[in-house]
Amino acid sequence: MTEPDVTKEYREDLGERDADGFYDYAYRYWVYWFDFDGRRYRARIYTDDETDASVMNIGSGRAAAYDDDLRAIAAYLREEAGIRTVSTLSPMGGFEPVITFDS
Repeated sequence: MTEPDVTKEYREDLGERDADGFYDYAYRYWVYWFDFDGRRYRARIYTDDETDASVMNIGSGRAAAYDDDLRAIAAYLREEAGIRTVSTLSPMGGFEPVITFDS
């Protein structure tokens, strides 16, 4: 299996700021981009729960190598970020855990 090219960036998605300086919402997270020979995935790890990574396939359809790619992403994020759970989009549209590591 080919090792992916991985990049990491910090992002914030902040709502409206009130007079006291508080935001009505604030999402702070790390984004990891994984590129496997033309197949691209995004993993998001929120700073308020750094044990779960939400992974999405970027592009149309699932490649035949999806399960292998997902296992490689999980192993990388376990080592790099200490995650315990990898979640992906379910057929119903929400994220559900598909890979879990022991603490």
